[in-house]
Amino acid sequence: DYIVVNGIYTWVPLRERALILSFARKFLKSGGAIYLSYNARPGWNKLDPFRRVFREALRGRNVDTCEGLAIAREIYAQLHAARAPAILGGATPNALASLDEISPEALIADYANDFAEPLYVTDVAADFAAIDCALAGAAVMAESLTVLMGHEPFKSILDRMPTIAGRELAKDFLRDTMLRRDVFVRGGKRLAADSSDMIMQGLAFALEQPAANVRYEMRLPFGDMRFDNARARALVETLAESPHTLGELVEKARGQGEEPQAIIANVHALLVTGQIRPVYRATREAAAGARTLRNAIRARATTPEAIGYLPSAFGTAFAVPIADQLFMEMPETKGAEAMADAAAAKLHAMAGRSREALARRARNFPVIKRYYTALGLMTG
Repeated sequence: DYIVVNGIYTWVPLRERALILSFARKFLKSGGAIYLSYNARPGWNKLDPFRRVFREALRGRNVDTCEGLAIAREIYAQLHAARAPAILGGATPNALASLDEISPEALIADYANDFAEPLYVTDVAADFAAIDCALAGAAVMAESLTVLMGHEPFKSILDRMPTIAGRELAKDFLRDTMLRRDVFVRGGKRLAADSSDMIMQGLAFALEQPAANVRYEMRLPFGDMRFDNARARALVETLAESPHTLGELVEKARGQGEEPQAIIANVHALLVTGQIRPVYRATREAAAGARTLRNAIRARATTPEAIGYLPSAFGTAFAVPIADQLFMEMPETKGAEAMADAAAAKLHAMAGRSREALARRARNFPVIKRYYTALGLMTG
């Protein structure tokens, strides 16, 4: 029914890519889906010259990754000083500086790997079309064509592209996409979009952060997005109470004399800016399972195996810093300073947990607690 290919396809030789396609052709059912993540162009285009320099600068040298990175930067800087045409249009100093934040393993996989080759979405779509798998679109709703088509410059450009792959390509140029996460469907069978019950009642939305932190103006790769209006703020306040389905949001708007399309437009804007996410409707069974897993994760909060996420009854997990997991166990009567002291005592052996940072987090915890409670991650 499902095949997941995460972080493999554009990092392996052509023979291995062919084996992935062969596996999918043999085992994926008709109507089954493949999730595929891969390094994408055009986002990697400007980094290509540096990737080549890095790869060749390390070849045959017995140096660690950090030293190899320094050598490659020096060579690249010399090429830039010599005004080599390809280098002048290549990676910016800020982009090269950001490589210090990448793990050595990821740096080797993306830059020193002879087989790493970012691809355009149209190239990948052609590969999977050969095994009768059609591109359904991006796996992340915030990046989906349906959401982006309501906003310029996407609408006027994407309308002129006749295929899904072509529209995805144009979208990637607008967003300078470096990583794609796509879904392909065997036989091209797509979910019917005319099921109003599924669309309105089967899909809910949840805030990614407390309502007070939501931004209504944001600079994105394709331009500035502004949606600071009363409807958007009312929508955020509703979602701050708990996740709601699109149908519930529309019905509430209708009761206040608002047009449904205005609600949908603001839902799209919040999705595009990454401030809400789609979730399932909560069930009693899911809540029980999530509670058991949450308890197991929180029990590891003071160990090296700590996990900074907690599962919810809505079919997904939300980011919950380790400090917050400890604060969840403390009584409401405990002051922020005492909470910070208690957390610091438990985390003293773990690097990067300053007393000042814990105190700041503890002082803000009452606001964050309301957010966690709305998601069912803790009781009120």
